[in-house]
Amino acid sequence: MPEKLITSKILAEITDNPAFELIFTECVADPSFMETFNRLTGSNINFQAKPKDAISFLIDQATGFDGIIVKPEEMEKLVYLIFRTAYLPLQDQFETEIKESINVQKRD
Repeated sequence: MPEKLITSKILAEITDNPAFELIFTECVADPSFMETFNRLTGSNINFQAKPKDAISFLIDQATGFDGIIVKPEEMEKLVYLIFRTAYLPLQDQFETEIKESINVQKRD
């Protein structure tokens, strides 16, 4: 069985984390990002699946289908990628800027 990408440490970091939620939402809302992710990973994640006809639309409404098509293993890859390539670098940048701001205030 393959090793999980999302460790308990990562899960604790991203759970109920508004900063991660914002970054995740921005990434998945970018069609270019999602197209590239799907192409590179062989995934087929679609957050805005459209019904192919009126009958499918009515079935989707009746069953509560929300237009999201994603396999759990694909979602794990996506969350991990966003965590490593977007969230962590932005977190480091924010911490650096805060430290620099504090140092400037101390000098004044």
